[in-house]
Amino acid sequence: MKITQYQTQLGKLLMNLHALEFAIRAFLVKINENTEPRVDINSVKEGDWIEINSFTNYDSLKRLVTKYNNLLGSTSAEAIDPSVITIRDALAHGRIASRTPGLSTLELYKFGQPNEDKVQVEIKLELDDELLSKYINLADAQIRKIIRASNQRSLDIMDEPKQIT
Repeated sequence: MKITQYQTQLGKLLMNLHALEFAIRAFLVKINENTEPRVDINSVKEGDWIEINSFTNYDSLKRLVTKYNNLLGSTSAEAIDPSVITIRDALAHGRIASRTPGLSTLELYKFGQPNEDKVQVEIKLELDDELLSKYINLADAQIRKIIRASNQRSLDIMDEPKQIT
C-alpha cells in the first residue's frame, strides 16, 4: 500500500471512531437526560468548569460501549461489537513500524502491561487496504446501530451519516 493510501484509510478509520464515540455519548446523554446535568456544549469556552454528564465525562471507549450495551442488552441487534474497541486502543496505544523502505508494508503492534521483565504482544496486524477497510466498515456499522437504537426510542441524536468508505 502506498503511504497516501494508508493516510487516507487511516483518516477514514479515525473519523469513524470519533463519530462512534460521539454517537454513544449523545445517545447516553439523551437516554439519561432526566438524571444527568444538562450542559450547553456550544456555549463552553476553554478553561470553563462544567458539569459532568455522559458527554463530558472521562469514560474510555470500552466503558462507553459497556454502558451502552448494558442499557440495550448484549443480545440486542443494536448492541455494539466490542471488537471495535480493540482496533481503537491499538491505534491509540500501539506502535507502527515498517520492515520495508518507503513504508510499503506497515505493521501495528500493541503490547500489554509488563509482567516483571517481559511484556506480551497483544496485537500484531499488517495494516493493508483490506484490513483498514474492514475496520472502517465495522466502525460505520456500529454508528448505524446507535442511530437505529436512538430512532427506535425517539431520541434523534444525529442524522444518518454518509458512509465513509
